[in-house]
Amino acid sequence: NEGMPVNFTVAMASDTGYEEGFTKVLQLIKRRGAEIALHPGDLDYGNRPERLEERIDAILGPQFPYFFSPGNHETRSGWFQPDGYQERLIARVN
Repeated sequence: NEGMPVNFTVAMASDTGYEEGFTKVLQLIKRRGAEIALHPGDLDYGNRPERLEERIDAILGPQFPYFFSPGNHETRSGWFQPDGYQERLIARVN
């Protein structure tokens, strides 16, 4: 594809929770210059999608392509709730 970079950095993190460790992961993603991040589940053990998104936006920016999928903590707690993880992911990619 034209316009597709030949080399780019993809970051991947999972089972991070929300606290200090997650901040360090986001800072590492930024320092390493990743162009995209994938987070396959266990985003936040407390079902606080707004806090997760605020942290991503504060460190990487609201336009940074940060994609996530549900882990066992999100499916039990609120992946599908109004203004939950699923709605925030859809808004982020649109």
